[in-house]
Amino acid sequence: MSIVDTNTLIAAGSLGKRFGDVVAVHDVSFTVGAGEVFGLLGPNGAGKTTVVRMLATLSSIDSGSASIAGHDVAAEPDAVRRVIGLAGQAAAVDEKLSARENLELFARLYKLPKPVRRRRIAELIDSKAGLAARALDGSDAEVSSSANIQTEALVALLTDALERELG
Repeated sequence: MSIVDTNTLIAAGSLGKRFGDVVAVHDVSFTVGAGEVFGLLGPNGAGKTTVVRMLATLSSIDSGSASIAGHDVAAEPDAVRRVIGLAGQAAAVDEKLSARENLELFARLYKLPKPVRRRRIAELIDSKAGLAARALDGSDAEVSSSANIQTEALVALLTDALERELG
């Protein structure tokens, strides 16, 4: 699948996935443009998580094709991983760490160079006034679930720096 419209960030065409005899995803197609909010809705077992896993390069695509920011998901998985951030339904952040410490941990896992890491974490912390105070005080042993969800969203935005850095 090639993206003709440069404003299209996600394109899925006739995606399919099987697990043995079970068809998990059948002929799913959609596009998401720059600035759009997109919801993938359906009942339990409809294949929503499987579609997200395929788009995030966590599961292979059995049929069809997909691209993220112009990168073919199957042919260029490393390029796709550099431009996406994924925040799951359950927070993956460490509740015992401050927002800043969680961002530092994930930035290191993403292998962001130290100057980029520091700059990007500062940008993200400064962009969320509610997290700024918490991030600077690592002594908060118990944090609200909403603060963890906010931190998870910030972690998902870390890859933006990696894409800008690597171009």
